Amino acid sequence: MRIIRIVLYSVLIIIGISFSVLNSSSVPVDFYFIKFNWPVALFMLFALGIGMIVGVMLVFSSFWRIKLDNRRMKKQLQFMEQELKKHSNFV
Repeated sequence: MRIIRIVLYSVLIIIGISFSVLNSSSVPVDFYFIKFNWPVALFMLFALGIGMIVGVMLVFSSFWRIKLDNRRMKKQLQFMEQELKKHSNFV
């Protein structure tokens, strides 16, 4: 399994290097106030990085929402168990 992972990473690195070599021409990028002339590969890497950051933020936001729901449900379960103990003493 480790060899397969190393081969896969090596292939991805080779593809990335060949992509950057083939797309070395500069492209103007205009951010309204600032204008850059970046190589296409650098622009794609920048876009990939922004996409990864947004994706991680979305995953963490759903993770925290689930964690808060879990905490709320645990408190509700404890309350219900206490109520059940109170009512079982009357029987």
